[in-house]
Amino acid sequence: GWGIDEPWTPLFRDLAEAVEDPGVRIKEIGLEQAQDFADVLRSAFNTTKPTHEYRHKMSAAPFYADARCLGAYDDHGNPAAVVTVWSAGPGKAGLVEPMGAHADHRGRGYGRAITLAGAAALREMSSSSVRVCTPSSNVGGVATYKAAGFAARPEIADRIRKV
Repeated sequence: GWGIDEPWTPLFRDLAEAVEDPGVRIKEIGLEQAQDFADVLRSAFNTTKPTHEYRHKMSAAPFYADARCLGAYDDHGNPAAVVTVWSAGPGKAGLVEPMGAHADHRGRGYGRAITLAGAAALREMSSSSVRVCTPSSNVGGVATYKAAGFAARPEIADRIRKV
């Protein structure tokens, strides 16, 4: 009962070498900034979800002990982009997901900056590499990851359950 859905682009970056400075102010996003985190993601993905409860639930999840939420901020202290990084442990690949830039800050390098910050955080956590997979139709997302030093791998098909 499974079929093929839209194509996705897997992307990869080795973390053997230091990650370049993102060039903007980056800070860890705690529960106190849960609303900022949710606001950026809602804008980035043009949706009414997630809400600030999403950030709270994420931090209570069993795997969050090896994760961090980061934010990139503009010169006025406004959150411009966010990312969550997930480590699988020392010497293993990490994941950047979700990552998004607020619509008001697109085209200014904040997506690249927060992706670099996420890669650097995973390197600090002893991850060997960083991976992400995004719909190939998300041309801006694929370009952002490539701009942050990720290499695209061959497309893969998403699977969907036929109902």
